[in-house]
Amino acid sequence: MASPFGTTIAHGFLTLSMIPAMQNQLIAFEGFDRVLNYGLDRLRCPSPVGVDRRIRLTQKVASIEHINATMFRVVLDSAIWIEDEDKPAIIASLIAQLHAAPDTT
Repeated sequence: MASPFGTTIAHGFLTLSMIPAMQNQLIAFEGFDRVLNYGLDRLRCPSPVGVDRRIRLTQKVASIEHINATMFRVVLDSAIWIEDEDKPAIIASLIAQLHAAPDTT
């Protein structure tokens, strides 16, 4: 059966799974012992990614919540864009939990 997209496409969840590697080139959470994936909000896959297409990640800090003395929750509005396309392939709010070592002084 021929693809309605004219080419083989990458599954949306495969494209989503590429965010952590690309994110490491954009943002660093320094001064924390652990950065944990807390989850996602509003995940959408509006455009398919052809296997021969180049993609890039954009992220913006949407919010930072102080949970307790050693923990913060950060929401990153994220989008994966396909080169030369007007619509993103992925739109999601990624939620990370940042843990600092307790102050023992």
